[in-house]
Amino acid sequence: MAVAATAEAQQPQVPVTVPTAAGDVTIIADQLEQAAPDLFIATGNVELTKGAARLMADRIELNRATGDAVAQGRVIFYDGEDQLTGQRIEYNVKTGAGVVYQAEAHGAPYYRIMGERMERLGESVYHVKKGVFTTCDGDPPDWAFHFGSATADLNEFLYGTNASFWVRNIPLIPFVPFFAAAIRRERQTGFLFPKFGQSSRRGFYAELPFFWAIDDSQDLTFSPLVYSNLGEGFNLEYRYLLPESQRGRVGGFFMQETARHDASRFVGTTRQDWKLGPRTWLKVDATGVSEDRVLQDYGDALAQRSAQRVESNVFVTRSWDTWNLVGDLFAYQDLTTRRPVELNRLPDIRLVGTPQPLHDVPNVLWQFDGSAVRFVRVIGSDGDRVDLHPRVSRPIPLDVLTLTPFVGGVSPATTAPSPAITAPWVWPASSRTRTTTRACAGWSRSAPTSRPRCRACSTPAASGTSTPCCTRSSRG
Repeated sequence: MAVAATAEAQQPQVPVTVPTAAGDVTIIADQLEQAAPDLFIATGNVELTKGAARLMADRIELNRATGDAVAQGRVIFYDGEDQLTGQRIEYNVKTGAGVVYQAEAHGAPYYRIMGERMERLGESVYHVKKGVFTTCDGDPPDWAFHFGSATADLNEFLYGTNASFWVRNIPLIPFVPFFAAAIRRERQTGFLFPKFGQSSRRGFYAELPFFWAIDDSQDLTFSPLVYSNLGEGFNLEYRYLLPESQRGRVGGFFMQETARHDASRFVGTTRQDWKLGPRTWLKVDATGVSEDRVLQDYGDALAQRSAQRVESNVFVTRSWDTWNLVGDLFAYQDLTTRRPVELNRLPDIRLVGTPQPLHDVPNVLWQFDGSAVRFVRVIGSDGDRVDLHPRVSRPIPLDVLTLTPFVGGVSPATTAPSPAITAPWVWPASSRTRTTTRACAGWSRSAPTSRPRCRACSTPAASGTSTPCCTRSSRG
């Protein structure tokens, strides 16, 4: 088909199929001009597609005889699922070869490869000159490898020579003769990036993580580590994800201080999230340490090194349309003292009812909030506590708001672990009093809320001394 080189520009409304030596190519553009028998020039939001490759730019020139395409201006090249950007791209639709200048490649799940020149050798395979590899989004990235040349298979790996390791703008390791990194989209078993460090107390530090992709639903990371001034140990993390919303992880740190007193020190953690049935969940968040100072000595973050305690919780939750039941086992380790002074709640049960109609009484609502706790400790008093909070209300809608008068009660009851010796109460006379129910050493009595004056009221404490147990209240 012979067409004058100065043919008028076309404005196609639909994709145009252009036959080339490599087969048909589809072009979408604001303007498409056939400048010569074998030369097409597309301008304005151009998109050229050939198989799985897609080229987008402000301007693309296509030679259909040779298959050469030159793209300029906001250039984006999609090589399968990978995206490359650059100032200029030369791409041959027949051979698949091409060059991206001032290139940057983005690939799943999070890697970036930048280079002065990226030459396409085959599907998703590139030779990179004067490039950078990182998994960070910042500019400059938090860490990156700079290299003289490298080969990148965007579906598999990257390896290169004449490299250096940078932390932001600082060449932390100025020369690395060879480096390699796995950039597969799917998880794979292998070594992760090693960690190095040095401190005056711990000495030289090195950690070499190994990742084991057990299967699609579980994996394990095992990281041997060494401190030259302390000893050897490891970090461990196991994760799983099962059907029916069941997931969890188990982690741990262990250190054998062979360079000091040969002491064994460790931290263990676990998080579990299980759906037991309709509206029923089990959640576990537990942490334990070998002794009080292990986090202070080996914690990475400031929050870990300054922690005053570690906590463990086991929750079971059951929900209905108007009721919610929560059971909790709560225990902790106090890291500020060697004495076992922890006050644990084993268990802590809470039942909450949302406002709901009071039988057949019109426009009247009732609700309930109750809890029961068993306090357990090694040193000091333990005991039980039950709180009941019923309430009845009558919402009154007004023009711009709703007025809700209500009446309710508070009935706390606490029992001590040992019997008490009590003596008569003496209260001053008062014309305005409010009655509440409280417990004193296991014996419950109703008392006005005016301040009582005790003649004698004490319970034996764990230390053998007496502690006052008089009910405190205020004038109504």
